[in-house]
Amino acid sequence: MRVETRRFGPFTFRLGIDGAVLSALYQRVLDAHERFNQSPLSQVARQLEREVVVSSIFGTNSIEGGALTEEETQLALELDPAQVMDEEQLR
Repeated sequence: MRVETRRFGPFTFRLGIDGAVLSALYQRVLDAHERFNQSPLSQVARQLEREVVVSSIFGTNSIEGGALTEEETQLALELDPAQVMDEEQLR
């Protein structure tokens, strides 16, 4: 059985595993994932992930002498990449 993963590419299961059992377990995982994505907890997890990323980048930027505030860092991360490229070309 070959499964496409989002982060690590395709994963091929080795022989010796009952495909029917594996398929049933895989379906349970997909169902659980879908229920999690539809729950309020999923939204909280996404928000926390964004906050951690902003905080980490802000901290690194501060250590390296950057002048952006944490709020400015967040705004910079929310910019559309196409908009950033347009701004760079104007300079």
